[in-house]
Amino acid sequence: MAILKKTAPKDFIKDGLNFSLGSKMPSNISEILFNLGYTKVLTVRSVGEFATRGDIIDIFSPVQKAVRIEIFDQDVESIRIFDPQTQLSVKNADSVMIYPACEIKNDEESLSLAKKRLEGHPDLLENVRNLYGLTGIFWKNSQCGLDFIPDDEYMIVYEINECQKYVEEYEKEIMDLYDPNLLSLFRSFAYSAFDRIDHKKIIHVTHQPLKKPLDNVVELKSGMVSPNIVPSKKEVNFYDYVQEIEIGAPVVHEDHGIGIYRGTEIIKDTDGIREYLKIEYRNGSILYTPIEKFSKVRKYVGSPDVTLSDINGKEWKRIKDQAQSDIEAEVRDLVKLYAVRENSNGFAFMPQQELEEAFAKSFGYLETPDQMKAIEDVFEDMESIRPMDRLVCGDAGFGKTEVALRAAFRAVANGKQVALLAPTLILARQHYETFKKRMEPFGINVALIYSQTTQSQKRYFLDSIAKGKTDVVIGTHSLLSGALSFKDIGLLIIDEEQRFGTKQKEFLKSLKTSMDVLTLSATPIPRTLHMALSGIRAISVINTPPLGRIPPRIFITKWNEKIVTMAILKEINRGGQVFYLHNRIEDIETVIDKLRSILPSIVIAELHGRMPKREFEETVDGFYKGKIDVLVSTSVIENGVDIPNANTLIVDDVERYGMAQLYQIKGRVGRSERKAYIYFMYTKEPSETVMKRLNAIDEFNELGSSMNLALKDMEIRGVGEVLGLKQHGHVDAIGLEMYREILDNTIKKMRGEKIEEKFCDSDISLPSAILPEDYVQDTMERMKIYRRLANVKTVGEVEDIKKEIIDRFGKIPESSENLFVHSEIRVLICDLKIVKASYQNGNVELVFRDKETLADFSKFKKFHSVNLQKNVMILSDVLKDGNLKALLKLLLEYKKHVDQKEGVA
Repeated sequence: MAILKKTAPKDFIKDGLNFSLGSKMPSNISEILFNLGYTKVLTVRSVGEFATRGDIIDIFSPVQKAVRIEIFDQDVESIRIFDPQTQLSVKNADSVMIYPACEIKNDEESLSLAKKRLEGHPDLLENVRNLYGLTGIFWKNSQCGLDFIPDDEYMIVYEINECQKYVEEYEKEIMDLYDPNLLSLFRSFAYSAFDRIDHKKIIHVTHQPLKKPLDNVVELKSGMVSPNIVPSKKEVNFYDYVQEIEIGAPVVHEDHGIGIYRGTEIIKDTDGIREYLKIEYRNGSILYTPIEKFSKVRKYVGSPDVTLSDINGKEWKRIKDQAQSDIEAEVRDLVKLYAVRENSNGFAFMPQQELEEAFAKSFGYLETPDQMKAIEDVFEDMESIRPMDRLVCGDAGFGKTEVALRAAFRAVANGKQVALLAPTLILARQHYETFKKRMEPFGINVALIYSQTTQSQKRYFLDSIAKGKTDVVIGTHSLLSGALSFKDIGLLIIDEEQRFGTKQKEFLKSLKTSMDVLTLSATPIPRTLHMALSGIRAISVINTPPLGRIPPRIFITKWNEKIVTMAILKEINRGGQVFYLHNRIEDIETVIDKLRSILPSIVIAELHGRMPKREFEETVDGFYKGKIDVLVSTSVIENGVDIPNANTLIVDDVERYGMAQLYQIKGRVGRSERKAYIYFMYTKEPSETVMKRLNAIDEFNELGSSMNLALKDMEIRGVGEVLGLKQHGHVDAIGLEMYREILDNTIKKMRGEKIEEKFCDSDISLPSAILPEDYVQDTMERMKIYRRLANVKTVGEVEDIKKEIIDRFGKIPESSENLFVHSEIRVLICDLKIVKASYQNGNVELVFRDKETLADFSKFKKFHSVNLQKNVMILSDVLKDGNLKALLKLLLEYKKHVDQKEGVA
C-alpha cells in the first residue's frame, strides 16, 4: 500500500533545483544538497550522492542521469551527463533538474518538528534522522501518493479487500511485537487513512465475476519499464580490483616483494616535487617508490597471514623463480589436456533453426540482454570445430539454466548425448524436472541417476545410455562412476562447480577430450577465475536480473527471539513462506521445538540429508505446494530449492558458513517480484573474518554481484583454501596478480604463443610534479591516475588521460603540467632506445642502448657533448626552470625523423 504512505509535500518533491546554462549557482550549494538528502562523497557513483571539486559539482539525482556542472564565477558554464562507472562525460545538456534524494528534509525546522512529535518516545528520538518509515513526522503538511495523481489520470487498485487486510495485519504486527503506543504514531505519520482509497480518481479491479458488463475494457500489458530509471550498480573489474591499494594493507612490489602500504609522501628534491608510495618491509625498512614506477606495485591477495619480504629483493627473486618453476611443472598436464581439446577435431554443432526457435518459445519469459549474449556465446563456441570450454557466471535465478537448456537442445538436435552434473540430489532433481518438462514435448529422453537409484533402474539406465536411447543424463556424483558409458556424448554441463574437486571435474573432462564443456556457477571459485582470465577458457557473465526482480533486504544481528518471531509472522501474514537454516542435524529438533512453542499455529517441518528418501522428497514437495509455512533445514537447500513464494530467510548460526555458501543460500529467496528479507544471525560475537564476509555480502547485495563477490572472497579467505593442486602455496608467497601473470605467461609459453614483452624500464631522473590533494581529493582516484600514467605506452594515451582529468576535475594546475610531460618523455625515451635520462646543473644526460642510435641522434642535431665510449650525450639549454616542454619538443621532432626514415606513417 505504498500509495497511502505519507511522504513530503508535492511541491518539495516535484520542484527540485533547476540549473541551466548561464544561471547562478548558489554559494551554499553543498548545504542545499545536504538538506535535500544528498550525501557528500569524493567520487559520485550512486543515486543520492554529490561531490565538489573546485569549479565542478557532480550530482546523481533520482530518476535522472548523473550530471556534472561546471561553474565560472558562480555562473553555470557547462552541464554534462556523465557515466558513474567510467566517470567520463558522455554528452552536453542545456539544463537539468535536481530532485530531492529522500523524502526527509535535513534542516533544523524539520528536525525540531519531528523531535516535538516524538516526545514520549526517547528510543526513537535517538535515531530521529533515520525514521524513514515515519516520513510524515517531519512535515506540517505531508501528503501521500494519491495527492500526486494528475487531474486527467486515474489509478487502478487491484483487490481492495486484500489491500485493507494487509494494512490491518501490519497494524496488528505493530501491536503484537512493538510498543502499542507506536500505533498512534503509525496512523498519524506513516500512512494516510485507508478510506482515502475511496477516491474518484481510482478504479477498483477484482478477479471476481462482474455483475454487469463494462462498456470499455482496457488491456494492461505486462512488463512495463520506465526508460528513465537509471541503474546505480557498482561493478568491480578484476584488474581495477588488484590495483586498488589501501593504507595498512599488504602490497606486492615487482622487484622487492611483499610489504605494507603506508600511504604516500610528497618529497621535494633536485628532480622537482614528487609523490612517493611508502612501503614497509621486514624489520621496518621503508621503500620509497616514485609514482612513475607505480606499475610495479599491486594489491596483495593471498594468505590472510602474510609474511613480509626482505627489502633487498634477493630472497624475493628466489621465491619468484621457484614459483615460476613449480607452476610450469604443476600446470603442464592441465595445459596439455586443454591443448589436446583445442587442437582436436571436435564436433561442430550446427544450428537447427526451426526446432531451436520452437524450443526458445517454450521458455515463457523474455530473455535478459546478458542471458541472450551468453546463449549467443555458447552457440558460437558450439559451432566451432574447437571444443567449447565456457564458464557462465550469474546470480541464482538469473537464467543460467536456460543457457544450459539451449546448449543441450542444440547438442541433442545434432545427434549427441548430454551429461549434466549437479552437486546435490535436490539440484539434480530440479534440473531433471525442468529439462524433462521442456524437452519431452520434442521427443527428447531425459534420465536422472543418483546414488539411491535401485540396481535394476541403474542397469536399465546404463544400458539405455550406452545404446544412445537416453539423450540427456542428469545426476550427482554417481555420474563419476566408471560404469557409465555413453554411446556418443557431445556436451558436459557442470552446475555449481565450486562443490566439486578439481580431480573430479578433470576426470569428467578426460572422458572425451573432444566434447564441449559448459560450466555454470553463481560464485566462481578463484581457480576457475584464473583460468578464465588466463585465456584457457571463455567466460560469460549474466549481470542483468529478470524483469521485476529486486535485491533482498539483509539484516546482520545477534539471534533474538523477538526478531525471529517478527520475521516469520511478517512473511506468513503476507501469504509467504520462510526458510530457517540451522546446519546441525544433532540439535535441529530442539530448534523446531523452540519455534513451535513460540508460534504454535504455524506449520513447521524439518529437512536434512539423513532423512529417508521418501520423507525427504515429500517434505520438499509439501513446502513447494505451500503446505508448510516454515522449513527448518540444513544447508541441503543451498542449491536447487526454487520456491518463489518463500521470501524470508533466517540463518541462525551464520559464522559456520563460507562466503560462497552464504551467497548461494541467499539466492534461495528473492526469486519473484516480491521483496525478500534475509536475517544473518550469530549466536556468539563473530570474528573479524566472519564480519568481513557478512559485510562483503551486504556490500555486494545488488543483483548480479557474484563475480564481484568471488574477488572479495579471495581477499578475505586467502586463495589457498579454494585452489586445486598445489598452486595455493605460490599464491600465498607471491600474491594473486603476480601468480596470474606467471600462470598466463606459462600457458602461452607451453602453447608456443608470443609472450608480450614488458614496456621498457628506463631510468629517468627528470623534474616531475604531482596532482595536488585539493585538485584530486580522493586518494584512491589520485593513485589510479598515477598508475595509468605509469602504464602508458604512447603519447596519445597521455593526452587522453589529460582530457579525462580536465573533464572530471577541471583545468589542470600549471604546477602539475610536468607530470604529464614527464610521462610523454618516458614513452619517447623508451621508443628511441634511451636507457637513462638524468638532469643535473641545467644539463640533461642521455644514455643510449647502442652506439648506432647515439650516432643517428647526433646527426639529427648538434649537441653540447657526446661520449661514444659510454653511449652518453649531454644536452644543454633544453630545460628552463625545470620545465620539460623544450626537451619533449626535441624528442618529438627526433621521433618524427626516425618514423619518416623507417617509413612509419
